[in-house]
Amino acid sequence: MKPTETPPFPSLESSNEGVISRLEALNGVGRVEDLEGGLVYLPVTDIEKWNDDFSQLKPLFAELVQSSYGDTTSADEESTLKQLGYSFKNATGVYIQTSGHKIAGYFSVELVDPKYSQMNGGAWAMGDLNVSQEFRGRNYASILVRTAAQHERKQYVIGETVNPIAIAAIEKGAKEAGFRTIFGPSQEELQNSEIAFMHQENMYGIERKGFLSPLTLEPGNDGFYLVDPAYLPPVEPGVLQFLNPEHPVYARMQKLLELQERYKTKDGHVTATVVAHVFCIRDEGVSLRQDPPVLLPKTSNKTA
Repeated sequence: MKPTETPPFPSLESSNEGVISRLEALNGVGRVEDLEGGLVYLPVTDIEKWNDDFSQLKPLFAELVQSSYGDTTSADEESTLKQLGYSFKNATGVYIQTSGHKIAGYFSVELVDPKYSQMNGGAWAMGDLNVSQEFRGRNYASILVRTAAQHERKQYVIGETVNPIAIAAIEKGAKEAGFRTIFGPSQEELQNSEIAFMHQENMYGIERKGFLSPLTLEPGNDGFYLVDPAYLPPVEPGVLQFLNPEHPVYARMQKLLELQERYKTKDGHVTATVVAHVFCIRDEGVSLRQDPPVLLPKTSNKTA
């Protein structure tokens, strides 16, 4: 009889309860909140302990992370831990979609320290949004975004992505949760003081997390910025096939690809990745600024 081969990562138990028990055994976390539809929320209560040992996440998340970021991650220990760090470092919580004994996807979030933000009603930053290839096409990504937006109860969300599938999921999930999604900021959008303020806040957050490359883009770049390609892989031209040419993001994606090609050999050895901002704002009709509190006119496209 042929001996059973040992899988590279331990399999999860055969029930949602088993997944929850393994999550609660991690260092630096609190009691898992079991939400509806197989969704669970993992609160990080001690960020130092959480950041100290990403190897504890390997049995639960490494296979999913490796399958999604295969262009930049190999199966060796160092690369796996590096990618787990990019996905989960500084997270204050992780929303997880389970399917029976499996983790189908996750969405890590980070509350923004008030000393870095002056947002009225609080803010949180989008971390890594990832759904296993086995479970794609089931609306899990937008469900994770919607659940996080509703659960965090903050008026302001910042994040960034160039993946058109992620963009669509963020748009859908944010709208269902009562948020407005704004891409940018373009030079035209920056004429709006609220959007200019969001741009400033988002840049502070990115700099604080160390995502910016030493390189800078020329003025008038429509809100794109450069990151270390070890954090995000370069955007491929094939992403355009997922977007309708009439979609407003399509033209931005074209420009992004052009910029990336121009910068990929700058400084001789740096292959820069160009990234676009995504902003989501809860449409509550109030100013984002704490001082002074100014009421804004209600919009006509408020989600029902």
